[in-house]
Amino acid sequence: KCDNVTDDEPAFAAAFNATKAFYATGGKKATLHIAAGTCFLNSGTLPPFYIPSGRGGAGLAIIGDGPHQTTIRLGAGYSGDVLSLSEAWNRAYYKNPFSPTSDFSGITLQGFSIVGDNTVSNTQNGIMFYDRNDFVSIRDVDVRFLNGRCLSVGATLNTDQAYMRESNIDNVHCWHTGPVNAATFQISSTTTNTSDASNEIDIHALNILGSAGPCFEISNPLNHSASRQIKIFGIRVESCGSDQIVIQDARDAGTVANIEIFGLESIGAPSGSSSLKINAGGHPYNISVFGGYIYSSSGAGIDIEGGNSINIQIGTLATAQTSITTGPSINGMVSISPVLSSYTYKIDPRTASWVALGRESAPL
Repeated sequence: KCDNVTDDEPAFAAAFNATKAFYATGGKKATLHIAAGTCFLNSGTLPPFYIPSGRGGAGLAIIGDGPHQTTIRLGAGYSGDVLSLSEAWNRAYYKNPFSPTSDFSGITLQGFSIVGDNTVSNTQNGIMFYDRNDFVSIRDVDVRFLNGRCLSVGATLNTDQAYMRESNIDNVHCWHTGPVNAATFQISSTTTNTSDASNEIDIHALNILGSAGPCFEISNPLNHSASRQIKIFGIRVESCGSDQIVIQDARDAGTVANIEIFGLESIGAPSGSSSLKINAGGHPYNISVFGGYIYSSSGAGIDIEGGNSINIQIGTLATAQTSITTGPSINGMVSISPVLSSYTYKIDPRTASWVALGRESAPL
């Protein structure tokens, strides 16, 4: 009914299962349209969208009437993932002659909100991409007030490999979501010695506010193929509970490379945390930031613990704690060029020869 009163979870589950059955017969395609209204989910967990017959996620489309028109509201009785999406990937490759019935990739999510209550004890995750997913399109989606992740890529569920490729994420808001010990918006990979990793992902207009832990992270736990070729055009992170943007988890064995951020806005990193942190992990390289604004009345600015070929050119850099810190695991050129502010810095003497600051200011 989507009247904000009736528990719509059984109806949603039935729609998911009916759509999976439709896809499982002959490669038929279907779209779930959620009309304007507030759909209330308060029992159990929606079934994952995965078809064991070899069609995986099979290019599911879920379309609402807009993030302020179509709302999926979670009650205290809901637990687990709202959208669990798995194995919608390009198995047969794209080649001529092309068979649309063999195209199992291309999940589309557009025009809705997921809203919970982050004071409940249940873990409630918003959008979870498991295993392999290609040609994903996400547009105009809001996720708010969840005791769980906003969006995650790269964990396994039905296979031993996980990544996202050739995908676009546009105009997504993650407000007051996330666990304390993990990023609310994460792009990662689970790789083997024969697998690919997350790559060729474009993100536009991503807004993350008030997450319980880190805001945004790109990582790669295993030392096989690199998480790479990810471009971000406009990212705002504000008042998160830990480091705001993390490139390369400190525990990673695999590499993160060729990351470009055009327009970074980081506001309000907390004390003891950084606005932008690049960890040594699997030795990140070719990390670039062009244009941006970093301000914190409590926390720190840019912390680069390791890597090489890192280029950061921003406008304002104004932080209460150290503005620029570099660590001992840098093994190639690092250039940091704030333009409109003086700043404090702490450069590890063991790797100082690799570090160039664009405008001298006050060392610590």
